[in-house]
Amino acid sequence: MTGTPTLVTKLAALAAEAPDAAALHGGSPTAGFTTITWSEYDRDVRAVGKSLISLGVSPGEAVTIAGRNRPEWIISDLGVMAAGAVPTPIYATNTAEQVAWLVNHSEATVAIIDDQDQYEKLIEVRDQVPNLKKVVLMGDAPAATKDWVISWQQFLELGRTVSEDDLNYRINSAQPDDLALLCYTSGTTGEPKGVELTHANFNAVSDEIRELYGFRRLEERIVSYLPLCHVAEHLFTILNQIESGVEVYTCADLNEMKDYLPSVRPTLFLAVPRVWEKFEAALQARLAEATGVKSVLASWALATESSWFNAQLEAGRPITGVTRVLANKLSD
Repeated sequence: MTGTPTLVTKLAALAAEAPDAAALHGGSPTAGFTTITWSEYDRDVRAVGKSLISLGVSPGEAVTIAGRNRPEWIISDLGVMAAGAVPTPIYATNTAEQVAWLVNHSEATVAIIDDQDQYEKLIEVRDQVPNLKKVVLMGDAPAATKDWVISWQQFLELGRTVSEDDLNYRINSAQPDDLALLCYTSGTTGEPKGVELTHANFNAVSDEIRELYGFRRLEERIVSYLPLCHVAEHLFTILNQIESGVEVYTCADLNEMKDYLPSVRPTLFLAVPRVWEKFEAALQARLAEATGVKSVLASWALATESSWFNAQLEAGRPITGVTRVLANKLSD
């Protein structure tokens, strides 16, 4: 039986196409990066799917995900989908009371969380979330020794009893109108609203990305740093990654972004207006320090790249020329 194309089936295709190419990076520029290849990515997503099946998670059931940006977060999201369940990400900054409300509203029976801080929130409201059967810690915090909580490695071991056929049945049973994501709003104007996004929605967005932007397959790289529970970052990091084979570096600490940019040199970058304003202010401050020939060259390089970028937007496709290449060389 073959269902609709999903991010899980597209990931499997990438793993077959470029098994040894880098797909995900954890760690940091200061501590060193860890790398997960496309084949390892696919393997771990399948392991998460099997483990959720072993925990009794049914198709269509919600699984809560909360934490900072890291490879396990992304793998969990797709692993939930592989099990036929629905990823239900929530903000890591939510209070214990908000977490309880969201877990109950989504009727999640499993939560995959980042660290001890998230665990302590759930412990605080444990008697308020009676349907939550198991908590998985992406890290190996001491709380993983408790009966209610297991570590990431313990969790992955659970799936060894589930057959490949059982998992494949779940993956291939996906239909266009099945939920692929239950994305909650922040709740700034009342209780959060659960927005239902289907596989058909994801495929439609994928088609638009491919048609409008034409990202280079297996050649782009990004830094994932905005909250993955927000639909914009979720689509940019996960859907866009799987659609175009984007290499993703996860940034768990926003204070380290200044180290990520020169180290990773992302080819694509998503930011809210405030982030761009900070970048511009920092750039203008650096330019103000330049004098003489350096000042003239820096101003020329900035104006040249701006002109080429505007021309590229007008053309609707990547374009370049000698002056653009030179301007970028001067900026290095």
